[in-house]
Amino acid sequence: MSPAVRHIIDNEKFYLGSVQRVAENLPPSDAELSAWITAVVDSHDSTAFHFLLCAAALVERPVASHHLRLGLSMMSNVEMTFCLVWQMQGDLPADLLHATRHSVMSHPMHAMALLVIHAWCAQHRHGVFPPEIVTEARLLAHAAKKVPDQLYFLWGLAQRINDPHLDAVLVECFRGKDIPRIKQAAIIATAGVFNFIGAPISYFLAKEADHRISAAGTLRRAVERIGRNDPCPCGSGKKYKRCCEAKDQERLRHSSTVAGMTQAEVRARPEEQLTRARLEKMTGHELARLDPLLVKPALRETYIIRLGAGGFLSEICTIFETLGCGEPHLLKLWHEAFLCITLRQRLDCARRMMQVRYQHGPAWGHISPGISLLLCSDDLPRYYDMLEHLCHETVRSNDDVFHEKLAFGLLCSPLKSLGILVARSSIPISSKPSATFMIEQIQAARDRLHLPPEEPFADVLEQRLNDTTHETGAEAAALQQSRHLLAEKAAEIRTRNEKLAQLQRDIRLHEKQRVTAAALPPRVSAEEDTLRLLREKLAATSASLSAANAERTALRRQAMEAVRQVEAERAKHAAAQPRPTDDSDADDDATLTLPGGIDSQQLPRPIDFPRRFHDTLSQLPTQTGRAALILIGRIAAGDPSAFAGVVRLRVAPDVLRIRIGRDHRLLFRLHPDRVELVDLINRRDLDRRIGRL
Repeated sequence: MSPAVRHIIDNEKFYLGSVQRVAENLPPSDAELSAWITAVVDSHDSTAFHFLLCAAALVERPVASHHLRLGLSMMSNVEMTFCLVWQMQGDLPADLLHATRHSVMSHPMHAMALLVIHAWCAQHRHGVFPPEIVTEARLLAHAAKKVPDQLYFLWGLAQRINDPHLDAVLVECFRGKDIPRIKQAAIIATAGVFNFIGAPISYFLAKEADHRISAAGTLRRAVERIGRNDPCPCGSGKKYKRCCEAKDQERLRHSSTVAGMTQAEVRARPEEQLTRARLEKMTGHELARLDPLLVKPALRETYIIRLGAGGFLSEICTIFETLGCGEPHLLKLWHEAFLCITLRQRLDCARRMMQVRYQHGPAWGHISPGISLLLCSDDLPRYYDMLEHLCHETVRSNDDVFHEKLAFGLLCSPLKSLGILVARSSIPISSKPSATFMIEQIQAARDRLHLPPEEPFADVLEQRLNDTTHETGAEAAALQQSRHLLAEKAAEIRTRNEKLAQLQRDIRLHEKQRVTAAALPPRVSAEEDTLRLLREKLAATSASLSAANAERTALRRQAMEAVRQVEAERAKHAAAQPRPTDDSDADDDATLTLPGGIDSQQLPRPIDFPRRFHDTLSQLPTQTGRAALILIGRIAAGDPSAFAGVVRLRVAPDVLRIRIGRDHRLLFRLHPDRVELVDLINRRDLDRRIGRL
């Protein structure tokens, strides 16, 4: 970029006059202009990106749409972006779809991009649009449920693509509001956006520069306060008013939130004045421009998490290549960063991150199944060998956490249908929060595969949520109410599914009759009318079924939240109860154990903890967790008194059981060289857990 253009961008406000001056200094070659735009996109310079796009549009210079793949997320004004994007050249639908899939942007901008794709295809491709926009619209609607006011553009898109499921999700987002009025207003607003097609870019630019000083936060003087008649601090010996006052007044006009620095100086060295509050307010592209070595160590965790949420995975790899992951807090962030990489299936970033930690090749036994599959994704035979190995390990270990990780890795991979099957098999054995999360991931995968929204295995989770609750109180009453509503909605959906299946059978039957009776015109006409009516009923039933499934998902979340509240109240009550006496602490699961104990004379052994033991401890009352750890240490040390009350299980005599208080049981095995902890569970779950041994 030429120094003249760079000076305008760095020192002038963004308005019509400054954009015209940039337009006058654009390079004569379209290829060089494209190189300029590529450079500012790669450097995450959103201000320069706006200047160059508007300047090119002002003088009607062509701009390739591939710049939107990384640049769309830097745009802020939806209407201006609509106008600029429409004038670009290239495969606009493909480039916008790439941007929506691989970049993080505001929900209105995301919806606008999908709307542009549909409108552009209607004008240039006779209405044939890529089916992926339906998937992206559904996923966006699910993601933005908490901020429904940002979904207005999706109403207009739903009307154009005629997707009942998308319409049902939008209705669920605005539950409790005047939906017909909101829907009509959103459709009118969406139609108004199309008026910007062909509008000059000058329509969106301010005619005059705004000279007001603006900054996020309290402004601090860029120049300290000096009396006009005082000696000038530059050392010239003159009075301040006759020396540097005029220059300092210009500097004051660009004061920032940092004392002694102008806004340009803060932009040039943002790391020096970075705070957690400023970090939280920065956009993803502003974060990507920071130097990780200059970011304070206390802010690195927030910095890396924000980058990952924004999809800047290459920048995260560069950070770890610079800092390494030897420190414990960096190793934790390394795992969190890899979760983002797995979600987006970035093989290049996965290899860079593995090289940071494992210079001599990955340690396959210490990385999650999703990462293992991603690292093999470019070698098909190796990929299937790894998949077989991971499935075998899941079956062999009976580890439900490993099972969940494998399901999640497959749902993120191209094998989403297989991921749905594996995720379904994890629902009966996972914890209720994990099973709820897995159902939501299954539904997202079904959206990506263009499958109907109803998930049969949601019934399994709902049966688990309907376990008998003996507690009383407001939390238990709320749970019972949630269960009742969920059961009613499930029954309604089953009825509608039966009606839908019957309509589909009737349509197939009438289509067959129409083919066999093709020689009879009157009968053909009657069959056409019947088929038309049946298809209308089928469409109406599908739409109502989608709406009911969206309502069922919301009710399931409410039920899960009620379960959490009841379990929290139960744990609080248990912690407040005094420890029972030996007489009241009777062994109420004697039918599951063998009579007699074991030899109390044992040698010291190291402890082999299960993978999810830390999560198990975190869910227990503090007193119970402390007692369990103390007892485990005594067992490992071979303390004879620790083995009092240890018994063997009937179905698995090699597994030993000992009570932790009244309500919890510790299961473990004694090996010649170690103590293997099997599980620490509530006594009510003992029978079910034994069935999985």
